[in-house]
Amino acid sequence: MIFVPNLEYCNNRMKGDVMQETEKMWGTKYYGQLKGFAISNVEFVYCDSTDSYFPTFVMKKKGYETIKVEVSRDEEGNGGGFLFISENK
Repeated sequence: MIFVPNLEYCNNRMKGDVMQETEKMWGTKYYGQLKGFAISNVEFVYCDSTDSYFPTFVMKKKGYETIKVEVSRDEEGNGGGFLFISENK
């Protein structure tokens, strides 16, 4: 079983009626780039300007260069972020 924090707020916000269609299209295109990649390692990269660590996933996909995905609290990189991990029900 996977530990899941209380996601009631997040689940209510992501039902589709709150998210703008253009935002949804952008997110689908941007995050869709990760399809087919597999996490090969997890690192924590220190950032001097925010004095925090970014959870970082090293990801591989056959026929592609290895990439890193850094989890940030926002688009501006103002510190490391958090991912909610849950079962896909």
